[in-house]
Amino acid sequence: IHIHYSSSAPWFLFSRVPLVIHAHGTDVRIHWWNGIRHFMNLIVFKNAAAIFYSTPDLKPHMSLYTKRGEFAPNPVDARLFSPTETT
Repeated sequence: IHIHYSSSAPWFLFSRVPLVIHAHGTDVRIHWWNGIRHFMNLIVFKNAAAIFYSTPDLKPHMSLYTKRGEFAPNPVDARLFSPTETT
């Protein structure tokens, strides 16, 4: 199952279908004080078969949850979301 927001994934955690999370921003750009959302993301990303994020600026946010996140861009404004480092 390809899910576009991590907040939609808990519905599928108990299915036997592998989850592919494609984070877009609002689902991972949360403040540390939002404990419920942070805990939910930790569980979702731990159980996901694959994790992708859509803009390069999400890398530091994703690292709060997992090192398995891979950059898989949507069409983006390259001037606004230009990478600051090479990988």
